[in-house]
Amino acid sequence: MRSILISLLLFGCAREGGNYINPVFLPYIREFNKICAPTPTNLVIGFGDLDGDVLAHCLPSFTWITVDEKKWNGSKTEDWRLWVIFHELGHCVLDRDHDTSYNETCPTSIMFPYQFGDSKCFQENRDYYIKELCDGH
Repeated sequence: MRSILISLLLFGCAREGGNYINPVFLPYIREFNKICAPTPTNLVIGFGDLDGDVLAHCLPSFTWITVDEKKWNGSKTEDWRLWVIFHELGHCVLDRDHDTSYNETCPTSIMFPYQFGDSKCFQENRDYYIKELCDGH
């Protein structure tokens, strides 16, 4: 864990306001800031090496997000990437927990704990999921 934190601080991060953000993530952060909520001035987001199926992880007490670089680089769609970052910002910035509820065919929240950013559900309902995240219900 300590090596992830050190790599976040030392490698590949740009200063955006008071934040340290890998430039790869800046478009997603800016979109989140524009349509949802401002990110805190102490946000740190960068790449790391995460175990198993974990795509990304938020440490809310530090407002640090680590994204698995291999999984990010192997991602299929921009929707998937947006889902990953917005989901983690939901934890770190909006203090949202996972939501396992489902309607007839799709998760009801972007906070669903299993990846679905490249699914038909997310692609066809992207605006709904972002609104649900930002509005908190």
